[in-house]
Amino acid sequence: MAERRESFHPTPDELRRLLAGSGPGWPANLLVASTLDSTSRMARRLVSRLLEDDESVPSFVVVGLHQSGGKGREGRTWWSPPGAGLYATWVATVPIADLSWLPLRVPLALCEALDRFIPGRCRIKWPNDVLVEGRKIGGVLIEAVRRASPEAEVLIGFGVNRSHPTEEMPSLRATSLCGEMVNPPTLAELIRVTLERVGAVLSAPSSPADLLAAFRARLIHQVGETLQVRMGDERIEGRFLGVDDSGFLRLEVSGEEKRIAAGEVVQ
Repeated sequence: MAERRESFHPTPDELRRLLAGSGPGWPANLLVASTLDSTSRMARRLVSRLLEDDESVPSFVVVGLHQSGGKGREGRTWWSPPGAGLYATWVATVPIADLSWLPLRVPLALCEALDRFIPGRCRIKWPNDVLVEGRKIGGVLIEAVRRASPEAEVLIGFGVNRSHPTEEMPSLRATSLCGEMVNPPTLAELIRVTLERVGAVLSAPSSPADLLAAFRARLIHQVGETLQVRMGDERIEGRFLGVDDSGFLRLEVSGEEKRIAAGEVVQ
């Protein structure tokens, strides 16, 4: 599909005006920066300062129009050209019991937000990459800052490619909204719709049963196919058996079932 480029990149003040008046689920506190190292590092610095001063940590979102060192999974960099995509970190305080569900809830929220623009086309590569026809369009990175029972402060990072030039993509397995549709949303519309959906999921989470059903329905993996999973320096290959009731990946390896809580499907 031919790409449609947009030359208008809003300034932080313009973006704040474009986002004014957004509906339910909208963050109470929103910081928009024209450029920064990464939204997650900025959010972590703000949280650390609040904790050092014995202040409570409110819910807030950091959005960057450009990241010089955006963070991806496994220490990789998230390519973040100026004005080309959604780069955000949502700081939230959640019950510790809900931490394990965030890696399912947030990629689902991204898929549901993108359904507004490319209905039904988004799928999830376990645990939390968002794909369109096998190409990555978005991703999630969740980090706990502090666990103080019964709650934890977490950084929920997420990004969506909007107008990244295809020829400059770091991988042929990546895509963007401009590469997938003729009339893509503006950057402000993409940010507004996505933040509203993530906010709604965080403020009124679905039941585990409904969440698991929705997550399983979005998975790109088919039962019986061979998957290779990387866990640090270790790689495990096996036959995909599905996702269990905790969201763990189930693999049959040498005739035995293994359940994997954290890792990355690489093949």
